[in-house]
Amino acid sequence: MIEELAYVVATHDDWVELEARPRAACGGCAASDSCGTAALARWFGRHPLRMRVRNDLGVQVGDQVVLGLTERALLQAAARLYLVPVLSLIGGALLGQWLGAGAGLADAGAGLGALSGVALALYAAHRARLAPADAPLLLRRCESGSSPSHLRS
Repeated sequence: MIEELAYVVATHDDWVELEARPRAACGGCAASDSCGTAALARWFGRHPLRMRVRNDLGVQVGDQVVLGLTERALLQAAARLYLVPVLSLIGGALLGQWLGAGAGLADAGAGLGALSGVALALYAAHRARLAPADAPLLLRRCESGSSPSHLRS
């Protein structure tokens, strides 16, 4: 089980909305100037992640909680976000090249097929939902620590 700290920002009946600040995948290593992950983090910034989970612990707004996610769910999400688009890009390019070869447009067909394949895969990944067994869940409430300033009343 992978655990992460989050703060409760809203409650709705049996559900709560949580906000978690992503931790940097890399910090101060010597390769951070040439690291792709560090470059993406600088480019896009680190925005808080919001999610909705069942409120099985009766937590309230401002509470700090530990959120759990199974390793299986993380691996499935990683495959959907990384592996499937790459395979769709390659498959789309090959299909587009094959379809365009008869008209002498093999390269254009490969390019359009690759873009179509990756766009379709990213759309499918965006629309995908976790199975209920793989959904994040509240593990426990943290007694120590204070809530961030934007959650204090």
